[in-house]
Amino acid sequence: MYVFVRSEETWNQRAKLIQPGQSVGVSDAGDTVVVGPHVFVRNGETWSRESKLVDDDTDNYFELVGVSDAGDTVVVGAPGADDYAGAAYVFER
Repeated sequence: MYVFVRSEETWNQRAKLIQPGQSVGVSDAGDTVVVGPHVFVRNGETWSRESKLVDDDTDNYFELVGVSDAGDTVVVGAPGADDYAGAAYVFER
């Protein structure tokens, strides 16, 4: 995944976040990005992986549902959880 920042009418690449994941979410503040189960945060111009979201039961495959405006709450779905009945998990920083 690539992070671009717009300066007037020009978009400039700022980071390349290498993680597998099809779902992506960005906080409104723009300093938290969730790619699959991985949470990245921006400190100045530097992006780093802060954590990996893992449920208490197993290492389920997560699909991102949403990221809060401030980036402190993430909701994910786990389609394979509970014998494929599915589940939703809420993570808070």
